[in-house]
Amino acid sequence: MVSKTSYSTSDEWRRALKVADEVKQTTAALQLEAKSEWLRQVLNETADQMRAAVLWAASQGSPAGKSHEALRPLIIAADAARSDASLASYFVSFLINQNLIGHDAADRMASQLRETEAGMELLSRHLRDELGFDPYEASVN
Repeated sequence: MVSKTSYSTSDEWRRALKVADEVKQTTAALQLEAKSEWLRQVLNETADQMRAAVLWAASQGSPAGKSHEALRPLIIAADAARSDASLASYFVSFLINQNLIGHDAADRMASQLRETEAGMELLSRHLRDELGFDPYEASVN
């Protein structure tokens, strides 16, 4: 039987991975002048970091039944993916402001990034609150 925690956790990681891939694809399609090429690099790096956090966390398996110490890096990975999505959102807003991205692509990417931020926040909170563990507190030995 698959627990609700492992099912929703797995779904959130998959969604975040898909969004990271979408950011890279959308960024690759941007028509940027040389002076704005740094934006592509920043968005690609942010998507790569989000992707790495998600792939690492997903490789750890289901959080169900894991010890608090084993959950610590999963929570931190969710927070890192949320932070990466937030950073990418900031740069999407900058692209919009500078008229460097089409409205449809911008709306789609901004929406996906907001959903990723919210999903990773909920995942992190779930792992901390429902499982009773905060990775940012010192561990008690």
